[in-house]
Amino acid sequence: MPTIRSKDGVGNVEKLVTPSVAAYPHKLLWFTKNGYVPHLWQLLFHGAHKPNGCITRMRHLAAGRRGGKTMSAAWEVAYYSLHPAMFWRAAHGVDKEVPLWIWVVA
Repeated sequence: MPTIRSKDGVGNVEKLVTPSVAAYPHKLLWFTKNGYVPHLWQLLFHGAHKPNGCITRMRHLAAGRRGGKTMSAAWEVAYYSLHPAMFWRAAHGVDKEVPLWIWVVA
């Protein structure tokens, strides 16, 4: 995903948000059902993904005070903790049911 800066202007919002929402609809639906409605920059944070469809490993939300950085991270962790199969699919592109807190040594 390209670097997007607010000083460059948002332009066509649908062009930015649509791929982010389309990549992880289950996650964003779960967020809204549980009372968290992310703003534009949080949506881009939650939906940042590589061309192969996997979630971007190093994501950050550059914002000032009260920009929603901690809230975004907390909801992201809560979602993937409760849905480990979705984490494995989003991060690695594999279907696993192994919880995130259990490390299986083969």
